[in-house]
Amino acid sequence: MQDWIAERQALGLKASSIVRHLGHLSQVLHWARDIKNIDIRPELVIEARRRFLRHNPVIGRLRDRKDPKQKIGNNQVVPLLPAAMAIVRARRELTGGVGRIFAYRSAYISERWHQTTRYLEIDDLTFHDLRHAAITDLFRKGLDIPEVALVIGHRSWRELKRYTQLTAADVLGKFSALEQAGG
Repeated sequence: MQDWIAERQALGLKASSIVRHLGHLSQVLHWARDIKNIDIRPELVIEARRRFLRHNPVIGRLRDRKDPKQKIGNNQVVPLLPAAMAIVRARRELTGGVGRIFAYRSAYISERWHQTTRYLEIDDLTFHDLRHAAITDLFRKGLDIPEVALVIGHRSWRELKRYTQLTAADVLGKFSALEQAGG
């Protein structure tokens, strides 16, 4: 498998293309095993893909990222967290790497959010609340201000701090963890 990957790298394929090809290969091998009863181990491709991604991370690029001053052409490269990258990879495999990762428009997502919260009788939860929770969680995981700002898209602490919901207990927990680690 490593030779196959090395051949594609030698041809000049980008990491994202190699990952996509490995995904297709995995699907073919699963089909061969499950439908044609061929004695083959598709998990070898999955493991090779994991190893490749560990050493060749695929960069997430957001086009026209929301910005109050620059609506068009605000493209940014952002680090996608592993769970988010797994979703992107799965969607790319599903779409064959063509088109949008998610085919839904914001108006559709907004309407579904409102329908769901009404159905569940949740009055005080907005979609934007998820942003607050995510930012707080990133800080709790130990990321610093510039790292969280890069992931979230804010350019300053002033813009970012209103989303942060850290508590005194969070800070004390971090100190305790440092002390236990000998720091």
